[in-house]
Amino acid sequence: MKKGWFVKWLSKYEVIDQEPFRKIDCLFGFFVFFIAFSVYLHTLTPTIGFHDSGELITVAWTLGIAHPPGYPFYTIFGKLWTTLIPIGNVAFRMNMQSALFASLAAMMVYFITLKLTRKIIPSIVASLILAFSLTFWEQAIIAEKYTLNAFFATLIIFILLKWQEIMSQKLLLVFSFILSLSFTHHFQTIYLVPGSILFILAISWKNRKMFNRRIPRPILQKIKFLILRFATLPLRMNLSLSFILKMVLVFVIPLSLWLYLPLRANQDPIFNWGDPRNLDNFIIHILVKSYTGYFLSIKESLIRLSSHLGFFTLQFNKYILWIPIIGIPFFLKRKILLFFFLLIFIVNVLHSIRFTIVNIYDYYIPSFIIMSIIIGIGLSFIVRFLPFLSFFILLLVLFPYLSNHFQNTRTKFFFSYDYGMNILRPLKKEAIAFSYGDYDAFPLWYLQHVEERRKDIASLTWMFLPCDWHIGSAKRLHPNISFPFSSIAYKDLKYHNIGGVIQERLNKIITSNFDMYPIYAGHGIRQEKGIADNFSLIPDGLFFKLLPKDEKRLTEELEKTKIVFLFQGKGFKDRVASDVWKNYALIYNEVGNLYRQKDVDRAIAEYKKALSIDSSCLASRLNLAFAYIDKKNYNEAKNELEKIIKEDKNFNPTLVHYGLGLVYQKEGNFREAIEEYNQALKSDPNNERARQCLEQCKILLDKE
Repeated sequence: MKKGWFVKWLSKYEVIDQEPFRKIDCLFGFFVFFIAFSVYLHTLTPTIGFHDSGELITVAWTLGIAHPPGYPFYTIFGKLWTTLIPIGNVAFRMNMQSALFASLAAMMVYFITLKLTRKIIPSIVASLILAFSLTFWEQAIIAEKYTLNAFFATLIIFILLKWQEIMSQKLLLVFSFILSLSFTHHFQTIYLVPGSILFILAISWKNRKMFNRRIPRPILQKIKFLILRFATLPLRMNLSLSFILKMVLVFVIPLSLWLYLPLRANQDPIFNWGDPRNLDNFIIHILVKSYTGYFLSIKESLIRLSSHLGFFTLQFNKYILWIPIIGIPFFLKRKILLFFFLLIFIVNVLHSIRFTIVNIYDYYIPSFIIMSIIIGIGLSFIVRFLPFLSFFILLLVLFPYLSNHFQNTRTKFFFSYDYGMNILRPLKKEAIAFSYGDYDAFPLWYLQHVEERRKDIASLTWMFLPCDWHIGSAKRLHPNISFPFSSIAYKDLKYHNIGGVIQERLNKIITSNFDMYPIYAGHGIRQEKGIADNFSLIPDGLFFKLLPKDEKRLTEELEKTKIVFLFQGKGFKDRVASDVWKNYALIYNEVGNLYRQKDVDRAIAEYKKALSIDSSCLASRLNLAFAYIDKKNYNEAKNELEKIIKEDKNFNPTLVHYGLGLVYQKEGNFREAIEEYNQALKSDPNNERARQCLEQCKILLDKE
C-alpha cells in the first residue's frame, strides 16, 4: 500500500538517543540543582510578599481553602513542609518550598536538554538561563504556586521523551498519574495537553503494527475494511483497550485529592474561600467560574498578543534570544518534537492573552521553559561545530544573572509584612477594620492567623463582602459583631448587583456596630457612599478611623493623632511594592488636608512628609502649593506648581493653572494671571472660581 502524506511527514530520524545517562551527566544535574537552590536561598524573601503570598501561606498553615481553583495539593504539601522543616518563620519555609520546586524544574530542564542534545555544557546553560530569568527567579523566592507547576511541566515533558526512547507503557501510566496530580495543584499544565496528545499519537503511529492488507475494491467490502482498520487502530498503535482503561484509572486516582475541598469546607476552617461544601459551590470553585470577568474580547486579545510577546525579551537577554534560530536544523529531523513544543507555546499564549491580571508574566512560565530548552538545542549546535567556544557559552549564564540579580534580591524585602503591621499597630482594641483588596487583606490574614498578632481585630475585606464564606468566617471569629443582612448563595451572586450588595453590607455592618466597636476603613474605600457622607474620617496609621460628624470631636482626635510607621528594611521595591509605598504618602497628605484650615504650617509640614516618601505624588505637591498661597509664600507656591507642569502637564490642569493665576494675581501680574485663568477655564469651563478671579483681574488691569 502506498504511504499517505502523514506517514511521509513522520521523519525516520525521530528516535531520541537511547544511551542512558552517565554518572557524570547525573552529577552535573545535581550541580544545576545546587547552584539554583543556593542562589535562591541567598536571595530568598524573609517573610510574606504581595500578590497571593500571604493568602497561600495562611491557607497552607491553617489547612483552609484557597482562592479558585483551591490548590489542594499545594495546601496539603505546604502544611507538611512547614511542619517538618523547622527553619525560620512559616513564611520563610513556604518561600523555601518555592525555591525547592524551582530548582527541581531547572534540573529537569537540564536533563531534558541533555537527552535531546547529549551535550552537557549547553544543557547546563539552558537550565541556568531559565533559573535566572526574571519571572522564574521572582517566583522561586516567594510563596507562590507557579514553581511547583513548572516542576510538574518539566517532569511531564521528560517522561514523554523517555517514553519515546524506550516505548514502555509503564511510562505512559506515570505520565497519566503526574498530569492528573498536577491538575490538583494548578490547571496551568493543561497547556501541555494538546501537544502531549499529538506527541503520543504520532510516536505510537510511527511504531504501529503495520496493517498490510490491501483495500478491497467492492464498496461494501471497502467500508467493512475501513471500519475494521479504525477499530483496530489502538491495537496497531500498542494502545489496547485494557491499557487505555488503565491510563484512565491512573488519571482518576490523583483527582480524588479534590475531595479535600468539600471535606475541609464542612469543618468550617478559618479561611473557606467559596465554601465548596456542596456540589454547586465545588464546581464553581474548581472551574474558576467566579473569575469570568478577567476575559477580554478577541480584538483586545490580539492587541495584548503583540505586547505579551515582548515578555520574552524581558525574561531572556536580547543577546540570548537569537540562539534558538541556530537550533532549527535539529527540528528538521524531529518534526513531532517541533510540533510538541510549538503546541505548548501556542496554547499557552492563546490562553494567557485573555487575562488582565497584574502578574500575567507568571502565566508564561511554560513558554519560558520551552524557550530555555530550545536555547540549549541551539547552543549544542555551536558546541558541536565550534567546541572551543564551550567556556564562552558558559558565560552566557551571567547575562540573566547580572540583569535580574538586583530586582530579585529580596533578603530585605519586608514591604508586605511592614505594611500589614503598620495597619494593625494603631488600631484600637476589638476594632473592625475594612481593607480594600488583596494587598491590604492578605498580609493581615498572615499576621493574625499564622503569627497570631492582633487577633482581637475583625478584619473584613471590601471586595469579599458579597461572599457569605467571608462573612461566615468573620462571624465564627467574632461572634459579638452584628451582621444584619440575609445570605446570598454563592451560585446566585452573578444575578445580583455586586456593587450594590457591597454597599448595603458595608453600611449595615458600620451602622449596627458603630456604637460598640471602633471602626476603620482602608484608603481604597473611605470615599464609599455612606462612609464619606455620614462620618468624619481621620488617619490613624494606614487606615482611617470613622468618627461622628462633629467638628469639635474631629479637632480633638486630630490633636491626638501621631502617625508613626515602622520599617524593618527597605530593599528593592517591585511594581506592587512601589504602588503600596505611595499609600504612606497619601496618609500624610490627608493629615495635611485636615490641618489646612486650622494650622497651615502643620499642613505644609505634612505635605512635605508625603513628598519625602513619594516625590511623584502630584496631589501632595498641588496641596502644598495652595498651602503656600494661603501662607502668602508665592515664590514657593509658583515653584511647586511649575514642578507639576514639568512632571505631568496633564495632571489636573484646571487647578494647576488656577493656582498659578492666584499667584500672579497676588503679585500684581494681572496679564499673566488672566492668561493662567483662561487656561484653567479651557480645561474646565464650569470652574466658577477661576471665572470670578478672571473678571477681577480684568477690572484691576483696566484700572491700571
